[in-house]
Order: sequence, then C-alpha cells, then structure tokens
Amino acid sequence: MALDVALVVRPVLRTAWAALGLRAEWPARVDDRFDRLWESARDAYPVVGRRDARFVRWRFHEPPTGRCELVALVDRRASGRPLVAYAALEHEGAVVHLRDLFGQPSALEPLLDAVIVGLAARGAAALSFRFLPARRFLTIVDRLGFRARSAEPGRAVSVEPSSCSGLPEHADDWWLTDADEDT
Repeated sequence: MALDVALVVRPVLRTAWAALGLRAEWPARVDDRFDRLWESARDAYPVVGRRDARFVRWRFHEPPTGRCELVALVDRRASGRPLVAYAALEHEGAVVHLRDLFGQPSALEPLLDAVIVGLAARGAAALSFRFLPARRFLTIVDRLGFRARSAEPGRAVSVEPSSCSGLPEHADDWWLTDADEDT
C-alpha cells in the first residue's frame, strides 16, 4: 500500500517516457555527464545552488555525508547517453528521503515517475521530499499523486514545500532542496 497512491498513473506515464527515449539508471559514480547537465539546465532556474559533478560527488558520495543513492534519467537517443535529470535518495529503513532533484524541467516528472516505480519495487514504505516553494513543481508532484504533508497520520507519499514568510517576489521560481541546507 505504501506508494500505491503515486503508482496509479504509472503505466501510461512509463509508455510516454519510453517513447521519448528516456531511461532511468542508478549510476555507481558521478561522471562528467553531471557537469554537462549542470551547464545545460542551470539557466532554467532563476535561483539554484550549484549542481555540477564536483558538488554532487561531495554532497552525496563522499564521507561523511555521502550516503545517498543516485538515480539518473538519461536520453538513450543521444550520443553519450547524456543525463537530463538526477535524484539523490537517502534510505532510512523503509522510508526514503529525496534529498535532491535537478535537471531539465521537462525531465523532472519522468524522473520522479522512475524513482517511484523503482522504490515501490524495492519495498519502500514512503518517499518524502522537502523543497523551497518552486510552485511550478507542485503541479508535477500533484499529478504524480503526492500530497502536501498534513497532520493526518498514515500518509505514505507526501511532499513538504517549505512555507517561509517574507520571501522575495519571485521566490516561487527558486530551486532549493535539502542539498542546499549547508551551502
């Protein structure tokens, strides 16, 4: 039952992502494709913390914080199988925390879809993600079956957009996640 809410629309979405030549991979190392992704996607976000290979390696693969698993969405049609998005996942038993998500805006939904399917197959009980508003992203997580965290117990799939008062006018376009908490 854990990720069932988000799995309802999976068959249709998986067919669409495959038709676009997108495939999820679980890379064991951070390579130069992360640099190319950073260069190609960073301008899509008015405010975003650095997400190049060096940062991803430092933040998610090197001790003492390097305990995250990476999931990358690749374009199988292009030479070199470039990354179009990645996610960093931290496992705490049956609960998985999505610590970072970055990529081409159009690739975030298929990446999250792949993450949900992969984690459900591995028996994850819950997936959580904290981020600064990024209102355009709320539409995506809503379509995928995530719901804002509530006081109601028993929610297996939730998203927690930060609520901050006094933010600048365009703060809802910022892209800040748990990856940015100490930078």
